[in-house]
Amino acid sequence: MKQFLVAILATVTCALVACDDPGARTSPSPPRSPPPSPVATAAEPSPPGALHTAHALVLGPHGVASLRLGMTYRDVADTGTARALPGSSEDGWSRGCRMLFYRPERLGRTPGNTQNGTVSPGQGLEQLYATRRMATPEGIHIGSTLQDVRAAYDLPGVSDGDEVTVRASRRAVYRIQLDGVVTSIALELRRRDCTR
Repeated sequence: MKQFLVAILATVTCALVACDDPGARTSPSPPRSPPPSPVATAAEPSPPGALHTAHALVLGPHGVASLRLGMTYRDVADTGTARALPGSSEDGWSRGCRMLFYRPERLGRTPGNTQNGTVSPGQGLEQLYATRRMATPEGIHIGSTLQDVRAAYDLPGVSDGDEVTVRASRRAVYRIQLDGVVTSIALELRRRDCTR
């Protein structure tokens, strides 16, 4: 019986100190290495024509932000991004035409802080002017160079001082004014009711 208890005690002791591994009692286990740190990767390059953050709003071909060509003045007001005020006949506006004004905190301001477009009683929203926060899908914005415009729209013959009309969609165009650099961009229906 004594031998039996000694054998059991030896087995239990062996299990506790790992007798089957002769180096287990003398060699401490190697320290656990920390998980590998993530490898820093270079940022993905921006795709060609990607907008700089200063021009984060894309103008066109159907509108900008929640404003869409063809919206009624009530639809425009419902977006919360602009308002359409009646144009005065004394200022040369046709009956029912409205002047569009962006909420600057939403869409920015046009150079000179002028009117931002027009809303016609028959066609709805028919014109939108770019602010400094907007660019066309091709990356053209207020301040773009003549070379930028020539390259973006394949117009090698464009000169400084020109007003360029470029197709935006089947029913709309961009009108781009150059004076050293791009000074104005409008997205508008090909035929507009509200002109002065």
